[in-house]
Amino acid sequence: MILFDTHAHFNVDTPTKEQMARAVEAGFVGILAVGGSSEMNSCAIALAKEFPEFVAISLGLDRDLALEYAASTTAIPELKEQILSVGKQVRVAAVGEIGLDYREDTTAEEKAAQCDLFSKQLSLAADLKLPVSIHCRGAASDVLSLVAEYGSKELMSENRLGVIHCFTEDLDFATKAYDMGLYFGISGIVTFRNADLLRATVSKLPMERLLVETDSPYLAPVPMRGKPCEPAFARYTAACVAGLHGMSEDAFGELTTNNARKLFAL
Repeated sequence: MILFDTHAHFNVDTPTKEQMARAVEAGFVGILAVGGSSEMNSCAIALAKEFPEFVAISLGLDRDLALEYAASTTAIPELKEQILSVGKQVRVAAVGEIGLDYREDTTAEEKAAQCDLFSKQLSLAADLKLPVSIHCRGAASDVLSLVAEYGSKELMSENRLGVIHCFTEDLDFATKAYDMGLYFGISGIVTFRNADLLRATVSKLPMERLLVETDSPYLAPVPMRGKPCEPAFARYTAACVAGLHGMSEDAFGELTTNNARKLFAL
């Protein structure tokens, strides 16, 4: 089975050489190292420089930085310059992780700041003609609304606007996201014991828009629960989703790898 992990985070303490070796041994042909903060962006860049044929990157400013950058006039221009500069050395395939995360204690000010940062990066991605890696938690309506307003119309028309990473939404959301040219990143959550509803939804998602991801070092799938997640673990997620769609693991791995290459132009 060949696979492509479309969403993995790395930090300065990640044993990257060991993880890359295990990923290759497990059949992986590529990884998208995803940023979201200054540290994660830097780690993604460093990893891509170390493994240029294996690792592509996505750079962005995630929602938890929204208040910090609310008054900044330089954050987005600086991110753009970083993407353009780094893109001369490594493969920058997307903008992200970006998006919205509304918890019970998220204030109106925080929501407004998240929406502002998200919309600005959607516009940046459109300007750079790059797909986006979107986080969506408790904010389905606002995510869809902002994507429709600020997302790249060109990439929408090409059906490669981006991916709803770590997809956990319902079928109605998925239908609207599909119409906008978005893909669905399926993480280890789909293997969890209490994820029957998600499995039912994933079984109905269109195959041509499915991707496999880890969100490492988080969300290790069954049977690796309790361990720091790493790209090689995505094979368990892939096996689960392949079964939901009645496909062989090899066929599913090839399909989702091709989906990843199409979306991220790799």
